[in-house]
Amino acid sequence: MTLAAESLLALLIIGLYLNDSVSLLPGNQAMLAQGVRGQWAARFAARRFTLLGKHVFVGGVLPPNTLLFKLAWTMEADAPASPGWEAYGQRLRPFQWAAAFLLVVIMVLLPLALVLRAGDAAVLTLLALTYTSIVGVWIALWLARHRLELSSAYCLKLGAEMLLCPPVAVNLPRRISLQRAVDEDFVSACRRLLPPSQWADAAESLVMRIDDELESEDAGSTRHVQLTQRKESLV
Repeated sequence: MTLAAESLLALLIIGLYLNDSVSLLPGNQAMLAQGVRGQWAARFAARRFTLLGKHVFVGGVLPPNTLLFKLAWTMEADAPASPGWEAYGQRLRPFQWAAAFLLVVIMVLLPLALVLRAGDAAVLTLLALTYTSIVGVWIALWLARHRLELSSAYCLKLGAEMLLCPPVAVNLPRRISLQRAVDEDFVSACRRLLPPSQWADAAESLVMRIDDELESEDAGSTRHVQLTQRKESLV
């Protein structure tokens, strides 16, 4: 294999990982990210970059073992808190650590072995380690499917995707957390879970998104008044 081909293969691995970590969000949705140590942060999609009428969110810029929970918020009014769902992240801790290991193998060591032309033996060893680890993760996922509230069909689908496209395995914890339905309003959850300084930053981002909505509303309309009141409650 030529150096150019090996470099392209390394770029393909990274590209597949980034592609798998892209989400499209409507204007009233955002993410709450939970790190492996349980810390929370608010993450928003791009305001101006849209695709198919939705805002593009690239989770690949975050550590792959970061969990992402998709929440919506009501722009016109506040909503009561609804705690409890965040405990789900504790069930995914083993898979977060596995994702960190797979990140090193698939996204760092394997591309380096290809670009630096470490030799067939090194590449084959890393591939064997990759697929052995993926099979182990798949077995663990299957055994934990009831605790994670996953269907057998979904677990089989994830396993097949990981084997066909190993970068998917790096995103596994994120994939699972994203399919978890969260009923709590994003604003209420942020107020509960974020430190004061991070909540202030999140509120500022929310205000900017409300401003975007206000631009398309007639001044004095019912929704314009509701949005304005909602904005004032966040300032």
